[in-house]
Amino acid sequence: MLPSLLTFLALLVGIFGLEDEHVLENDRAFQTCAYVANYENSRLFFISQHFTPEITVKFQNLPGATVDTLLISGSDLERVKLDPTPMVKVCDESAIKKKLCTYPSLDQLKLRMTLDELIDSEEFEFPIEHYKFIPSELPDNKHKFEIKNTAIYCVIFTAQNIPADAGNLRVVVDWKQSFGNLLVSDYHYLYWDFTLFLSYVMLFALFAAYLYRKVRMDKTNAILSNSIWFKQFTIQVKLLFYIAGTAFGFFSSVIIYSQLNKYGYGYYGSLSMILMNACMLTFSATFTVWIVYNCLIISSGFLFFSNMKSPKKLRIFRALCAFLFLQLLLFAVEESSVYSILGGRASFLSDFIFVQLVVVYFLCCYYAWQTHKQLTNRSLRTKLLLTFALLTIMSLVELILRGRVLYDYVNELFLEMANVTTTAYTLNYLITIALVLIWKDTNLQNGELLAK
Repeated sequence: MLPSLLTFLALLVGIFGLEDEHVLENDRAFQTCAYVANYENSRLFFISQHFTPEITVKFQNLPGATVDTLLISGSDLERVKLDPTPMVKVCDESAIKKKLCTYPSLDQLKLRMTLDELIDSEEFEFPIEHYKFIPSELPDNKHKFEIKNTAIYCVIFTAQNIPADAGNLRVVVDWKQSFGNLLVSDYHYLYWDFTLFLSYVMLFALFAAYLYRKVRMDKTNAILSNSIWFKQFTIQVKLLFYIAGTAFGFFSSVIIYSQLNKYGYGYYGSLSMILMNACMLTFSATFTVWIVYNCLIISSGFLFFSNMKSPKKLRIFRALCAFLFLQLLLFAVEESSVYSILGGRASFLSDFIFVQLVVVYFLCCYYAWQTHKQLTNRSLRTKLLLTFALLTIMSLVELILRGRVLYDYVNELFLEMANVTTTAYTLNYLITIALVLIWKDTNLQNGELLAK
């Protein structure tokens, strides 16, 4: 989760708004399409702002100009041939997938009906609105289309009588979603981050309750001190810390997205949001280093055999983690928007950190293989092998995800990026459950790792 988080945060240099500004010219049809959600029974009821979903068009005030304006759903637009044909088409990701920004072939046009024919047939899926606006006569030069159903909607403008000295007419289209001020792709993150937060909290509660019951029912542990108990169940306690840390990471993300959903993307530059973002990145830095250090410790056999604890190797591990921690803190400063030490090179630093994490992973694999060969208990050898097989899958997913996120970002496929990212996070959650099942009944006694 954390390497891909670094990738994702490094890409968020700018914040994308929900308003689009376009330029209209005389007698040249212009088409813009986007997804509008009307989630009456919101999946996140307590976070949803319960706005009235609408499309607001605000025109430049040019006396004498008129704008023929058509609101039609994407599914209905696919069935009609427009006259005049839009010269320019602008689409969001959902509309691009529906190919609403492509031009139909002549054969396809022959199968379509005119707009009047569609209206007369009453076979349209969603209501169609058609107006001829005089911007100078509209209240505040704007008009609102109220949206009843979730769908892709298109607005087609055809301007006329634009004064020659003006040359064109500007129009701003504001797509308002029912759930709030987020983009649909960011609302997807909010929903899944909250779902995964609850999932990790539930996993933590179940595992903690299981471990507590195991200790209480084990008569041999009833008389042990807390320090000895902690040593016996070190692996399980570390897993609990990992689960809790991951849950907190998702919770932090939910807080940030919910604030943006409430106040809009302009709030991202506020002091409170900058501080929240900085705290989240600082926690991510600390948590990442904690994971790296414990992976090195466990793979090196320090918890498996009392005679394998090397003070020199421990110092190397701590120095490596300290160096990584400083870089991650530097990355947090760069991404906090408060002050830039590297002069805007956060993306390069993210790549450099990611390479180090890959190197650490291979180092852990090497140490784990050496430890695996020294283990005499077949069950423990299998547990260690399964653990690093699962971690390898997790690492490969992170590596693929990093490349995919970069590709989707460059191509502005933000909803696709959200789908891929949350799928990877869900897989990581399933792997975490598998790790819990592998190590839940294993403890340490007399410096040796024993299965019970």
